[in-house]
Amino acid sequence: MLKEAVRSLLGSIEGTVTPEHIRSTIEKYLQTYVTKDTATRAAMFSDDAIADDPVGAPPFVGKEAIVNFWSIADQGPATLEPKVERIVVCGNEAVFIFNMKMSVGDMGSATMKITETLVFDDAGKIKQLRAYWDEHSVT
Repeated sequence: MLKEAVRSLLGSIEGTVTPEHIRSTIEKYLQTYVTKDTATRAAMFSDDAIADDPVGAPPFVGKEAIVNFWSIADQGPATLEPKVERIVVCGNEAVFIFNMKMSVGDMGSATMKITETLVFDDAGKIKQLRAYWDEHSVT
């Protein structure tokens, strides 16, 4: 009975973007870090998108500023391997938790546990990204 009541509540959430589109976008977004495909990643964002990475640092405002931020990692020698733990979609928003394994030649490797939130516009583009990680996120 309780499960049905909770599921009923979820049925009242409205969104203009399908949960399948949002999940697919998240998977594709993470895969672009493996392939260093900045252009494909950028195409997922609205022109006026805002990214806080990490939250608390000065935000990157507009797609051009966000792409400039990514270019540092995408053009560098790092190998990135994301692994999704969980994706939760509610309406036009999502939160997802993933581990990003990073390797850089002689520097070795590290893994970051990252939680990100995304807000999608009506066209299915990401208009806000907020990444949560701190010194305790890195192992």
